[in-house]
Amino acid sequence: MAPTKAMAIIGEMLGIKSGNWLLSRRKQMQSKMPMVVVLTDGEQLEGVVEWYDRCCIKLNRAGAPNLLLYKHCIKYLYKAEPE
Repeated sequence: MAPTKAMAIIGEMLGIKSGNWLLSRRKQMQSKMPMVVVLTDGEQLEGVVEWYDRCCIKLNRAGAPNLLLYKHCIKYLYKAEPE
């Protein structure tokens, strides 16, 4: 599935119709922007989103195992602050 199609599906699942939101997610993935993922239990994970589909996000982490996270376990995500 093409990245643009996958982003459109995610946007629809979240109820977001804005093309700007989809473009920003694509830009973050292409630039390998560090992101912080906050899980529903409050745990915070930092890494780069390599890809995502309808139910999962693959998070690549430096110095730790990469993770495949189910979306229903994610509360929200945001850009990590530069160190």
